[in-house]
Amino acid sequence: MKLIFWGFLLDFLDFNLTLNGFSIDILPDFVGWLLVLFGARRMREENERFARMQPAAGVLFAVYLLSFLLQPFGSIDLGGSLPAAALVLAVNLVFVALYAYVLWQLVRAMQEMEERYGRAFGAHGTRTAVIVILAVMLLAPLVVWLPFGFALAILLSIGSFAAFLVLLVLLWRAAKAYDSLHSGSGPSDGNSEYHPGSED
Repeated sequence: MKLIFWGFLLDFLDFNLTLNGFSIDILPDFVGWLLVLFGARRMREENERFARMQPAAGVLFAVYLLSFLLQPFGSIDLGGSLPAAALVLAVNLVFVALYAYVLWQLVRAMQEMEERYGRAFGAHGTRTAVIVILAVMLLAPLVVWLPFGFALAILLSIGSFAAFLVLLVLLWRAAKAYDSLHSGSGPSDGNSEYHPGSED
């Protein structure tokens, strides 16, 4: 699970280097999604939901890789027409759907692992963080049309930042718990009195 954590961490971090007016992403998102893809592949024998994550993670990897390769050519000008705006909206909705699918399969995998092993993997808190992140992704393009849209966009950005930090912390804890489970350093007989969703 640590590969999945590192993948989302790289997706979260955004550092650009600018030289002579040319900007390049030092920590490209496609590398993060490649790690998520490899991590899901390693975990697929543990739970089938990790296998279900792979196609969507693969598409996101390909999209970010293409975006990175096209970066030197600058952004594409769609002219600001209504069809162009509709196209951008449709692409964003597909992106959010893929992102949501990956995150939700991850949450469900963590929940099922809690039920299987009888110990906490942080599924409840992860689910809450995922809901906040996806809500922000859906609302962010719309708030610019609302009164005080700039202030609302700032609040959404703060909420998304906080939710992603929580997600990363919980993923790291889940990865450590999974490692300890298979190294024999923690209870794993399934007879503990832990109830899924009761603690995070």
